[in-house]
Amino acid sequence: MSNFWKAYVGTTVAPLYKIEVGATVTHIEAVDEFDSYPAVRVGSAFIPLVPFLSFWTRPGSKDMGTQASIWAAYQYADNLTFEVGWSHYFTGPAIEDGLFVLDNGLTYVGGRGHDDADYLYFYTSLEF
Repeated sequence: MSNFWKAYVGTTVAPLYKIEVGATVTHIEAVDEFDSYPAVRVGSAFIPLVPFLSFWTRPGSKDMGTQASIWAAYQYADNLTFEVGWSHYFTGPAIEDGLFVLDNGLTYVGGRGHDDADYLYFYTSLEF
């Protein structure tokens, strides 16, 4: 990813021997927003009013959203760890407006969607 910055805060606690618990909150914003054409909404679609007038645009938002995450890890052995985690992504208005942040700012992300997202994972680490 490029054309973005993030700020995060987190904590990690080891309440028991071999168990570690952590949490983070991350806020993500674009450096440069994407300007889009004025459009009208027809159902779930947006139809540009005058896409041929390249100077007539409206600036999009830079706020990509905030992600909150929690995780717990259990070190079964010196070289084997099991981890489970959950993240919730609160989408920002820039995801609905759309912007260019992937592939060195060349790939479009977002566009008219605003649903939050959840991510649950199970992770096993074997070191040798």
